Amino acid sequence: MIKIASGIEIGEIMKKAVITAKPTDTVEKIIKVMDKTGVGGLIIEENEEVKGIITEGDIISEIAENKDCLSKEISEIMKHPVKVINRRTDLEKAIKIMRDMDIERLPIVEEGRLVGIVTERDLIKVEPALMEMAREKRVMDAIRSNKRQEVRAAGNCELCEIYSNELKHFEGKLMCTECIEEKR
Repeated sequence: MIKIASGIEIGEIMKKAVITAKPTDTVEKIIKVMDKTGVGGLIIEENEEVKGIITEGDIISEIAENKDCLSKEISEIMKHPVKVINRRTDLEKAIKIMRDMDIERLPIVEEGRLVGIVTERDLIKVEPALMEMAREKRVMDAIRSNKRQEVRAAGNCELCEIYSNELKHFEGKLMCTECIEEKR
Protein backbone atom coordinates (compact mmCIF):
# COMPACT_ATOMS: atom_id res chain seq x y z
CA MET A 1 0.00 0.00 0.00
CA ILE A 2 1.25 3.46 -0.86
CA LYS A 3 1.94 5.64 2.16
CA ILE A 4 -0.88 8.12 1.84
CA ALA A 5 -0.57 10.40 4.81
CA SER A 6 1.55 8.93 7.55
CA GLY A 7 1.52 11.19 10.57
CA ILE A 8 -2.02 12.51 10.07
CA GLU A 9 -4.31 11.54 12.91
CA ILE A 10 -7.84 10.37 12.13
CA GLY A 11 -9.17 12.99 14.55
CA GLU A 12 -8.25 15.65 11.97
CA ILE A 13 -10.82 14.32 9.50
CA MET A 14 -13.41 12.47 11.58
CA LYS A 15 -17.03 13.58 11.73
CA LYS A 16 -17.94 14.53 15.28
CA ALA A 17 -21.68 14.34 14.70
CA VAL A 18 -22.56 10.65 14.63
CA ILE A 19 -26.08 9.43 14.02
CA THR A 20 -26.77 6.64 16.45
CA ALA A 21 -29.57 4.31 17.48
CA LYS A 22 -30.37 2.18 20.50
CA PRO A 23 -30.24 -1.62 20.50
CA THR A 24 -33.97 -1.66 21.26
CA ASP A 25 -34.91 0.45 18.20
CA THR A 26 -36.81 -1.49 15.57
CA VAL A 27 -35.66 -2.20 12.03
CA GLU A 28 -38.51 0.01 10.81
CA LYS A 29 -37.32 2.95 12.95
CA ILE A 30 -33.73 2.50 11.72
CA ILE A 31 -34.93 2.55 8.08
CA LYS A 32 -36.77 5.81 8.73
CA VAL A 33 -33.71 7.38 10.40
CA MET A 34 -31.47 6.33 7.51
CA ASP A 35 -33.96 7.69 4.99
CA LYS A 36 -34.37 11.00 6.82
CA THR A 37 -30.64 11.57 7.40
CA GLY A 38 -29.29 10.08 4.19
CA VAL A 39 -26.72 7.89 5.96
CA GLY A 40 -25.99 4.31 4.96
CA GLY A 41 -25.20 3.02 8.42
CA LEU A 42 -25.76 3.73 12.08
CA ILE A 43 -23.73 3.08 15.17
CA ILE A 44 -25.75 1.31 17.82
CA GLU A 45 -24.90 2.62 21.26
CA GLU A 46 -26.15 2.31 24.78
CA ASN A 47 -24.99 4.50 27.66
CA GLU A 48 -22.49 6.18 25.28
CA GLU A 49 -20.86 2.80 24.58
CA VAL A 50 -20.67 1.31 21.07
CA LYS A 51 -22.66 -1.92 21.00
CA GLY A 52 -22.89 -2.60 17.27
CA ILE A 53 -23.31 -1.25 13.77
CA ILE A 54 -26.06 -1.63 11.18
CA THR A 55 -25.89 -0.80 7.48
CA GLU A 56 -28.38 -0.56 4.65
CA GLY A 57 -26.95 -3.80 3.31
CA ASP A 58 -27.58 -5.60 6.61
CA ILE A 59 -31.20 -4.44 6.60
CA ILE A 60 -31.75 -5.40 2.96
CA SER A 61 -30.34 -8.88 3.63
CA GLU A 62 -32.59 -9.28 6.66
CA ILE A 63 -35.69 -8.16 4.75
CA ALA A 64 -34.81 -10.54 1.90
CA GLU A 65 -34.75 -13.44 4.39
CA ASN A 66 -37.66 -12.32 6.55
CA LYS A 67 -40.14 -9.83 5.15
CA ASP A 68 -41.80 -9.50 8.55
CA CYS A 69 -38.65 -8.25 10.30
CA LEU A 70 -39.61 -4.58 10.61
CA SER A 71 -40.69 -4.96 14.23
CA LYS A 72 -37.47 -6.78 15.24
CA GLU A 73 -35.10 -4.96 17.59
CA ILE A 74 -31.99 -3.87 15.76
CA SER A 75 -29.85 -5.71 18.34
CA GLU A 76 -31.04 -8.95 16.71
CA ILE A 77 -29.41 -8.15 13.36
CA MET A 78 -26.65 -5.61 14.10
CA LYS A 79 -23.02 -6.55 13.63
CA HIS A 80 -21.05 -6.80 16.85
CA PRO A 81 -18.50 -6.46 18.26
CA VAL A 82 -17.43 -3.40 16.31
CA LYS A 83 -13.84 -2.46 15.52
CA VAL A 84 -13.17 1.01 16.95
CA ILE A 85 -10.19 3.34 16.89
CA ASN A 86 -9.23 6.50 18.75
CA ARG A 87 -8.70 9.97 17.34
CA ARG A 88 -4.90 9.59 17.53
CA THR A 89 -4.91 6.61 15.16
CA ASP A 90 -2.78 7.33 12.11
CA LEU A 91 -4.80 7.75 8.92
CA GLU A 92 -2.78 5.09 7.12
CA LYS A 93 -3.51 2.58 9.91
CA ALA A 94 -7.25 3.41 9.76
CA ILE A 95 -7.26 2.84 6.00
CA LYS A 96 -5.50 -0.52 6.45
CA ILE A 97 -8.03 -1.58 9.09
CA MET A 98 -10.92 -0.68 6.81
CA ARG A 99 -9.33 -2.50 3.88
CA ASP A 100 -8.30 -5.61 5.81
CA MET A 101 -11.64 -5.95 7.62
CA ASP A 102 -13.63 -4.96 4.50
CA ILE A 103 -15.59 -2.31 6.38
CA GLU A 104 -16.75 1.14 5.32
CA ARG A 105 -17.12 2.81 8.75
CA LEU A 106 -14.89 3.14 11.79
CA PRO A 107 -16.27 4.60 15.02
CA ILE A 108 -13.85 6.75 17.01
CA VAL A 109 -13.96 6.10 20.74
CA GLU A 110 -12.20 7.90 23.61
CA GLU A 111 -12.37 6.60 27.17
CA GLY A 112 -15.16 4.23 26.15
CA ARG A 113 -17.33 7.01 24.65
CA LEU A 114 -18.23 7.47 20.99
CA VAL A 115 -16.72 10.79 19.83
CA GLY A 116 -16.79 10.50 16.05
CA ILE A 117 -16.79 8.37 12.93
CA VAL A 118 -14.82 8.12 9.71
CA THR A 119 -16.24 6.50 6.61
CA GLU A 120 -14.78 5.30 3.37
CA ARG A 121 -16.73 8.08 1.65
CA ASP A 122 -15.09 10.67 3.96
CA LEU A 123 -11.66 9.42 2.96
CA ILE A 124 -12.49 9.59 -0.74
CA LYS A 125 -13.84 13.15 -0.39
CA VAL A 126 -10.83 14.49 1.47
CA GLU A 127 -8.05 12.56 -0.27
CA PRO A 128 -6.68 15.57 -2.20
CA ALA A 129 -6.69 17.64 0.97
CA LEU A 130 -5.00 14.79 2.85
CA MET A 131 -2.22 14.65 0.33
CA GLU A 132 -1.65 18.39 0.74
CA MET A 133 -1.79 18.09 4.55
CA ALA A 134 0.75 15.26 4.47
CA ARG A 135 3.08 17.30 2.29
CA GLU A 136 2.78 20.36 4.51
CA LYS A 137 3.33 18.28 7.64
CA ARG A 138 6.48 16.77 6.15
CA VAL A 139 7.86 20.21 5.32
CA MET A 140 6.98 21.59 8.75
CA ASP A 141 8.54 18.59 10.50
CA ALA A 142 11.74 19.09 8.52
CA ILE A 143 11.80 22.80 9.31
CA ARG A 144 11.15 22.17 13.02
CA SER A 145 13.87 19.57 13.20
CA ASN A 146 16.41 22.21 12.11
CA LYS A 147 18.27 19.51 10.27
CA ARG A 148 19.83 20.10 6.88
CA GLN A 149 18.44 16.80 5.67
CA GLU A 150 17.02 16.94 2.22
CA VAL A 151 13.26 16.57 2.11
CA ARG A 152 11.93 15.05 -1.09
CA ALA A 153 8.34 14.66 -2.19
CA ALA A 154 6.12 14.44 -5.23
CA GLY A 155 3.47 17.03 -5.97
CA ASN A 156 3.05 20.53 -7.33
CA CYS A 157 5.92 22.95 -6.86
CA GLU A 158 4.90 25.73 -4.48
CA LEU A 159 6.50 28.31 -6.76
CA CYS A 160 5.64 27.38 -10.37
CA GLU A 161 2.79 24.98 -9.45
CA ILE A 162 4.00 22.37 -11.97
CA TYR A 163 3.92 18.72 -10.89
CA SER A 164 7.28 17.11 -10.14
CA ASN A 165 8.36 13.75 -8.74
CA GLU A 166 11.44 15.41 -7.25
CA LEU A 167 10.34 18.33 -5.05
CA LYS A 168 12.92 19.50 -2.52
CA HIS A 169 12.67 21.64 0.57
CA PHE A 170 14.15 25.07 -0.19
CA GLU A 171 13.55 28.36 1.62
CA GLY A 172 10.67 26.85 3.60
CA LYS A 173 8.81 25.52 0.56
CA LEU A 174 8.71 22.40 -1.59
CA MET A 175 10.09 23.37 -4.99
CA CYS A 176 11.04 21.65 -8.21
CA THR A 177 14.71 21.55 -9.24
CA GLU A 178 14.18 24.21 -11.92
CA CYS A 179 12.74 26.75 -9.46
CA ILE A 180 15.50 26.06 -6.94
CA GLU A 181 18.12 26.69 -9.63
CA GLU A 182 16.39 29.98 -10.60
CA LYS A 183 16.38 31.07 -6.95
CA ARG A 184 20.09 30.37 -6.53
